[in-house]
Amino acid sequence: MIRVRSLVVSVLALAAAVGAGAQTIRTGPSAFCHVTDGAFTDCAPPPGIEEWSDVDFLPFLGADVYSDQRLSPPSLHLMYRLPLHHVPLGPAEFFDVRFDVFEDGELEHYLVRCFGNGTFQVFEDGDPIPPGGTSCATGFGPSPTPGLPTVLVELDVPMNVVYSPDIPLFWSTAAPPSRCTPGTPGCCKHEEPLCCGPQGCPGKENVPTSATIVSANSDGTTTVAKVPLEATAADFCTPGGSGILGGLIDALVPSDGHKNHGDFVRQVVAKTKEALESLVHSGVLTRAEAAKIESCIVSARAQSDGGKN
Repeated sequence: MIRVRSLVVSVLALAAAVGAGAQTIRTGPSAFCHVTDGAFTDCAPPPGIEEWSDVDFLPFLGADVYSDQRLSPPSLHLMYRLPLHHVPLGPAEFFDVRFDVFEDGELEHYLVRCFGNGTFQVFEDGDPIPPGGTSCATGFGPSPTPGLPTVLVELDVPMNVVYSPDIPLFWSTAAPPSRCTPGTPGCCKHEEPLCCGPQGCPGKENVPTSATIVSANSDGTTTVAKVPLEATAADFCTPGGSGILGGLIDALVPSDGHKNHGDFVRQVVAKTKEALESLVHSGVLTRAEAAKIESCIVSARAQSDGGKN
């Protein structure tokens, strides 16, 4: 099972409900605005709400994950839509976003804690730090189910200053269990880890809601790989070199168009090492597991023709 340190609580209970298939998408750059207000913002004259409308997302049981970036000013934007949360977050409840940042040659853990009262905190390796241009907002808005609005969380992280471009890094999120009144349409079941009563669940820890590997590419696109919450080390590279990380590497380093196979393999090695270092740093994989996955991914691509016929 994925070992995301404190976020592993309740992952086993979620496993039966979350799909195991890996998925990688490339998004943006969006043609529309990004406003960190916890809402799908109407960027232009009617009709319709434009923000995030031209950006694909990765679905999880706990949080649909939207990702995009802006080149001016350089920033990474994320939207999390919580499909089971049909009651706004309480003032003291919070949504956690954890990710790695590459600073001065080393990986650092970042945590952005977004509260229901509109405030947020930023932590680096467990210590509170100034926002540094990062901003976060929670809201309550439309969902795929008509008449059942959901909790929305938006995050804006400045590139270069905080986040590292062109490096695939691990992200994870966690939310409080959904407060739900039995019998309400769309209400979760109270025995499920993402659910509790209408008064909330005092003392109950946040539950993992999503896990991804994100690369904010210098061409303005963002490549995101879904890491199912119940994934094992073997899922990152399956026989033949596919799997969670294999799919991401193929998206970041496509084999077609490489005249020099050696250069293709060197890029594969570099991107694979970057992603695996973040996964080990975040406690998702052990160093030994990462070594096996690296060998699996690199060997499969080294034996290919690099796109040459």
